Amino acid sequence: MLAPNHSVVTGETCVTVLAQKTGQIRMCRTDTCTSPVPSVLVKHGVCLEHYLDDVFTEAAAALQHCQRGRTPDAGKVRWLQAQGDLAVRMLSGNTSDHAEHRGRLLELLLCLAHVHECLKRNACARKS
Repeated sequence: MLAPNHSVVTGETCVTVLAQKTGQIRMCRTDTCTSPVPSVLVKHGVCLEHYLDDVFTEAAAALQHCQRGRTPDAGKVRWLQAQGDLAVRMLSGNTSDHAEHRGRLLELLLCLAHVHECLKRNACARKS
C-alpha cells in the first residue's frame, strides 16, 4: 500500500492509485472550482470543463496565427495534437465520466482539425 505522504508520486497511474488507496480526490486547481479532476487529466490538474476551455483558447490562438500567415510555435502545435489524441481517448472510453462533455469534445476535435488544415495550407503556400 502506498503511504498517503509519499512524496515521489508522479504520473497519472500512481496518482490514481494513491487516490484510490487513500480516499483522496484531486480537485480542480482553478480558483473557486470544486469539480473533481478525472484520472485522465490528473497531470493537467484541472476538471474537464476547465481543460476544454484551456484547449479551445490555445486552438483559437493557433488559428489566429495561421490566419495571419504565421506558424504557431512547434511545441504548441505538438501540444495541440496531443490534446486531440487525449480527446479521442476520452470519447472512446467505456465510461460515462465524460458523457456530459461529449459534444464539446467532438467540437474540440473539429476545431483541432481546422487548425491542422490551416497549418497545412500555410505550409503549402510557403512552398509555392
